[in-house]
Amino acid sequence: MAAAAALILAVDAERMLRRAAESSGEPRIQISIGHELSEDMNAYFVEAVHDHLKTRAIRVEPEEWSGPPVSAVRA
Repeated sequence: MAAAAALILAVDAERMLRRAAESSGEPRIQISIGHELSEDMNAYFVEAVHDHLKTRAIRVEPEEWSGPPVSAVRA
């Protein structure tokens, strides 16, 4: 389930980066998962999604991306 959520977030982030790169300025995006989750959801789901994105198991930047690499941070 976490891998599927990470894939959906990565695809959406890539789409946002493509659109932002077409406009002026440096693209900045942030995806946040609500903080009002139970401890179990935080530990087992949110952490797993973050790990998938952080380890680059799923590409976020478009193939021809020339900007800075995207970083996955956990709030």
